[in-house]
Amino acid sequence: MGRADGVADTTGTSSGSTITLVARAVTMVAVVLAITIILASPAVVYGEAQPLAFSAHSRASGAGTAKRRGGRIFYLSVVHERRAPWDVLADVVGRHDASAPRVAASPGPRSASGDHRSRQAAVDAWQAAQLGALGAVQTMQPRAWPAVGSLHGDSAGFAYLLGYLAVLLPGDITGGVDVAATGVIGPDGSIEPIGGLDQKVAAARSAGVRVVFVPSTNALGAVPTSTARPDDFLDAVRAGGLWPWQPSVVAASPYAADGVAARDHRGTAIIAVSEPADALAWLCGYSGSPPACQAAVTLLAHTRG
Repeated sequence: MGRADGVADTTGTSSGSTITLVARAVTMVAVVLAITIILASPAVVYGEAQPLAFSAHSRASGAGTAKRRGGRIFYLSVVHERRAPWDVLADVVGRHDASAPRVAASPGPRSASGDHRSRQAAVDAWQAAQLGALGAVQTMQPRAWPAVGSLHGDSAGFAYLLGYLAVLLPGDITGGVDVAATGVIGPDGSIEPIGGLDQKVAAARSAGVRVVFVPSTNALGAVPTSTARPDDFLDAVRAGGLWPWQPSVVAASPYAADGVAARDHRGTAIIAVSEPADALAWLCGYSGSPPACQAAVTLLAHTRG
């Protein structure tokens, strides 16, 4: 028998409503699952090493681009990167390599940006460099500010300091060696502790630098100590074509001797220092370079004289 006129067919409507409700439920479950995965995804933390690059812009006298001579100076930072949901899912199915710790050695800075602490660290490092190299703070701006990447914090102050010493002092203070450094510049020019040391050292090694200078005030564990004979530094200075005419030079002898000893070893040397002169003395010993040795002599004369 046929249907009576005026009676609605609700069968198709009911089926459609059920499918719609199921689709909505599945969508809501998927959205909740995705949000849960994203919120539960721990950040990947890794170190990054980038060489300082000096910009041509400057308002100070003698403006111009600071040309890099010899080795590069790297600053080190720690990157906190949120893991993607697919990385978490890869862990669930057993692909743990998707979230393995990483290091990055970037080819160069991405921009000239940085937060307030970074900018203040640069100013502090510039003043400390002038005080060490010139014996007084003469101006608030270097001939060329360094361009840095997405940098936050003040732990790059030590790298800034070495870069500015390269601007202020004649010759190549690195002795042709790629150098990485991390540390906060204290009010007295000393090197204060930083965070993320393990990640930063891993990044420096990834970048292939010859030596990474770290603060001696950090918890260092296996970082080598400097215990060498004083005459080793004198030999290194003479090898560089200089004579140790300042008595204070002898105070840096352990670091210079460490540098001499490192010539026979491969890989990245990790050296704990308390002041910039320690780093320059190590470079003097390793390279036998007159500028590096003279720089160590100059800083020691001003800081300990």
